[in-house]
Amino acid sequence: MTSFALLTWLRQLEVPELALLLGLRADVLPERDPPRSLDQLAVRLCHPRSVQLALADLDATCLGVLTGLRLLGDQGQLTEIAPVFGDLPAAELARALDTLRQYGILLSEGSHWELAEPFRAGDSPVLGLGVPAARLLAGLTGPQVIGLADRLRLGPALDKADAVALVAEHLGDAERIRAVARQAPAEVEELLEFLVHSAPDFPSPQIGEAMTAVWGEPDQRWLMERGLLLPAPGYRVQMPREVGIALRGPGFSVPVRPRPPEPTVIPISQSVVDGAASVAASAALHAVTRLVELSGSRPLTWRRSGGLGVRELRRVAKALDCAESAIRLWAALAARTGLLTREGDQLVPTAGSDTWRGLPADFRLGTLLNSWWTMPATPSAEEGPAFLHEDNAETALRTDLVSSLSDLGWRAFVDLDEVASYLGWRRPVAHRLVHGAESVLLHRVRQVAREAELLGVLARDCTSTLARCLVEGSDPPAGWLPGEAGTARLGADLTAVVVGLPSGELTALLDGAAELESRDTASVWRFSWASVRRALDGGQTAESLLDRLRAVSAGDLPQPLEYLVTDVARRHGELLVSTVGCCVSARDPAVLAELAAHSELRELDGRLLAPTVLACSTDAARTLELLRANGYAPVATDETGAIAVERPEPLRAARAAPVPQEELVPGVEPRSPAELVALAEELLAAPGEGAELDRLLAAIRESAEQLSEADSRALAQAVLAGTTVQVEFARETFRRPWWTHGTGEPRWRRRLVRPLEVADGLLHAQDVERGERTQLALAELVRVIVS
Repeated sequence: MTSFALLTWLRQLEVPELALLLGLRADVLPERDPPRSLDQLAVRLCHPRSVQLALADLDATCLGVLTGLRLLGDQGQLTEIAPVFGDLPAAELARALDTLRQYGILLSEGSHWELAEPFRAGDSPVLGLGVPAARLLAGLTGPQVIGLADRLRLGPALDKADAVALVAEHLGDAERIRAVARQAPAEVEELLEFLVHSAPDFPSPQIGEAMTAVWGEPDQRWLMERGLLLPAPGYRVQMPREVGIALRGPGFSVPVRPRPPEPTVIPISQSVVDGAASVAASAALHAVTRLVELSGSRPLTWRRSGGLGVRELRRVAKALDCAESAIRLWAALAARTGLLTREGDQLVPTAGSDTWRGLPADFRLGTLLNSWWTMPATPSAEEGPAFLHEDNAETALRTDLVSSLSDLGWRAFVDLDEVASYLGWRRPVAHRLVHGAESVLLHRVRQVAREAELLGVLARDCTSTLARCLVEGSDPPAGWLPGEAGTARLGADLTAVVVGLPSGELTALLDGAAELESRDTASVWRFSWASVRRALDGGQTAESLLDRLRAVSAGDLPQPLEYLVTDVARRHGELLVSTVGCCVSARDPAVLAELAAHSELRELDGRLLAPTVLACSTDAARTLELLRANGYAPVATDETGAIAVERPEPLRAARAAPVPQEELVPGVEPRSPAELVALAEELLAAPGEGAELDRLLAAIRESAEQLSEADSRALAQAVLAGTTVQVEFARETFRRPWWTHGTGEPRWRRRLVRPLEVADGLLHAQDVERGERTQLALAELVRVIVS
């Protein structure tokens, strides 16, 4: 619900102040639907999601100061703030208060301050302390409060308000409260200790709506007779906040975590960092490419229950000679970039992966880095099946770590623990840091840093140029990676060695004519009889293959390689296989006679129909497989007798979409300072929506008789702001609500909608779940819940 105080405060801001607020709370500025008035802006600033994002952006000092302000009762005088925070330096307190103002959390005018409504403590305990005494006393009847004031001998009270003021003033005297507590009997001290240091309240069935003179057990009664314990809603009793603060001692102050020291750093050369980073980035690009290639020949198996199994990850890790944790990262990047997708129970390359492999290395690296930058997970830190865990907190930790280290410039950190400590202070809510869990955050920081090192974002304990590109949202500079190798060293041992990252054209040539043996900083292929025959099967001739190899060779073509190619070409096609059950023909009758008598080819069951024709019982594909396995180089022919060119098609998915990766918090494009100033000027100049709000409220009140005043106002504000709400309703065909089995509690129908307009007793809305427009009778609405 919109805070009237927030709306009033917004109207008093100057253009630069409002522009700063809009920049800090950018989530309220979706590009397609910016706020049209300050009323709409106030509604969006009070939305639970926006409130949570604002809290996640505050540092630990600001959160501690916010806790102290809640402890003071959500409003007060500025002069009362400093004593609550003990030894917190005045400069840090002033910075924290100023930050809270900039975020629209602390609303101050003159010497008075108050918190915006969504950030108030209300009736919730703060630091294990109960609510203020005045709030508890307000829930009692007049005779009860006046009777308590009489028992405390505070003088005659004229009415309930007078009695509440007298009792609240009495309980706010810390010295007097400590003096009363020192008189407590031994059996009461244990209860006092519990209420002060453990929990400020507890259930008390003796406390009902009708208060009696007998208030609970003897120890409880002793405290209540002296006002140290008061009835609270829900058949509970609670120690007022002023009493808890007094009994915690005169030295009590709100604990605030101060800013930690900056991480210790040492200067380092940019060339050293970028040199090491470029090697790591090249290896990462190489590894993802290899993984996609491997999945094309042998798809990765997807578990029925979801994800890639540990056994499958280990198989791939062994095939690529990588650590299992690295395989998790490469697979996640390939899927998120759209290079791999799920097809049934397999993870296979997409059609776009072939295009991606032919793009420049700098561009391919940029796509992988962008996927990693926004990935809601740290895949290398996971255990068990892959692709099952997503957490947007990991994205926040990654961006904060890289951004913070980039701010250090070309300086390397000495201790990662110091960096983790700074991150824990910088945004504890975003990083889900709770007291005593600092070691968990340190472990997460180490895992993210490890992934950054694998991708070349971090090297030599310093961020590289790639990190600065991620922070600034730019592409890696052209030529930053080592140039792709277009030549290979062809050796007499029938190997081809490529130093660095081979180009796409060179990779295609060597993959088609040789077998890949290893890939690291240098890639090694080996030519063999089978690999050369495979190239000739693909339509090449000995001359064209040798010409292409000479073009990419760093030196002269080795004689053993020329002999191998010409020898395979001489025997290539000496046998012709036709799909007629099938028949094998040859130019040399001796070759067919050899086949008919070959002991390893009995499966063919060959019979000579003519000196140059051998009939086989196996089909053409199996015949080709058996002949090639035994050292022959047959070729297939089609129905016309022409030689069929064999080019094996890589396995590709029918669709090009990546594995679904849900973004829990959609990003909002940041606006430029000039755009923020222009929007601030428009909002301050726009007329208020008070009249429109009154019209909507009147229309809702007229028809929605079952809605409370708060729900009617929430619905009207949702119409103005265009935000989603949940509405509970009952159809007219049901005279009573549905009843849950066994509990007797009514269960209404509930739908998630975005209200559009209220007219003629109907709520026109967009049904979010069904994706269609709908109309609901206002008379049927029973409740409105802000989403």
